[in-house]
Amino acid sequence: MRLRETRRHHSSVLDREGAPIVAAWTNACACSDATIAASCVTRLIGWGEGLTPAGDDFLIGALAALDGMAIDDASRGRFRRVLAASIAARLARTTPVSAHLLRLAVASHYGATLLRLRDALLSDPQSDTLEASLSRALAVGASSGADTVTGLVCGISASLSANRTFS
Repeated sequence: MRLRETRRHHSSVLDREGAPIVAAWTNACACSDATIAASCVTRLIGWGEGLTPAGDDFLIGALAALDGMAIDDASRGRFRRVLAASIAARLARTTPVSAHLLRLAVASHYGATLLRLRDALLSDPQSDTLEASLSRALAVGASSGADTVTGLVCGISASLSANRTFS
């Protein structure tokens, strides 16, 4: 709900032209379809305005989600590795700042704000910690925080959907 409210007031390319790509990526993630996910990466990387384009922020959140969901799931781990390689191969398409942050994410290194939010979402989504973590994450940049949270939520949601489908 908070993310939707933030998006309504601070829209990004992910909410407009990028919405079909985000949906395709989420579906590919739910099905572990690395080919479709890689084609979405090609569209997302470097897409948007600013030092860290919206597509890149989304991918950082998505990688953080996959890291959290792949711990005990070999198939998810393989999918994450293919996705990370696809991102790493396309870093020249984005800004130097964003390429650096994506390199860190490919190596599973994230900022504390993102990790706190991911852990709160995965461990106790009803806690006060979640609300505080979400507020901190959404406050990052003009839209970077919301774009990263969107990737995180899409990645977690797709992984949970896949777990229900294959359980």
